[in-house]
Amino acid sequence: MISFKKYTDIVGDIAKKLKVSKDKAVNALIKAQERGINPLKWQQNLSLLTTFAAIVAEYDPTVDERMMTDKQ
Repeated sequence: MISFKKYTDIVGDIAKKLKVSKDKAVNALIKAQERGINPLKWQQNLSLLTTFAAIVAEYDPTVDERMMTDKQ
């Protein structure tokens, strides 16, 4: 069982890292716990998730590097 202090710290960290409100962070944490995800381990991997989301957001499927005519 996680103490209330640790729980609020996790919610605060999730809200800060994902740049969402604390209410949305609480809902995300509840859903994660319902699926059996350990919130302490999930919090550690959030930095990887935010980095991956930033990389995916920059992906443009309309650009095909194979078809470029200009040399770099």
